[in-house]
Amino acid sequence: MVPDYMVSASIIDRYFAIEPPIMRGTTEFDVIIEEIERAFVLGLFFSALSGAVVTIERMLNTARIRLHEHVSPKVKELWNKDATNDWQPNIDALVGWKYLSNELGAELPKVY
Repeated sequence: MVPDYMVSASIIDRYFAIEPPIMRGTTEFDVIIEEIERAFVLGLFFSALSGAVVTIERMLNTARIRLHEHVSPKVKELWNKDATNDWQPNIDALVGWKYLSNELGAELPKVY
């Protein structure tokens, strides 16, 4: 992808700074995550950051939409709702259902 003569020490450092996840619940976003990692390694930080934020939002929406019919308690405000741009109700629901830890639930709002 990048010719050897263009590979710098900072590109190598950023490549090794990426830690793979311990586990994941879906592979639906793998291609997008690979693009985000590639942008980060190449130093395209705005692209990497904006891609990551949009992907996190989509992952939260997808998790909430798919889990809602299978868990209790139901969240009346979110029941039968499509994707939303308001992260907090999704985060609160996913923490309440024990899909996300309390720590991650507290950390995610700081991202946006």
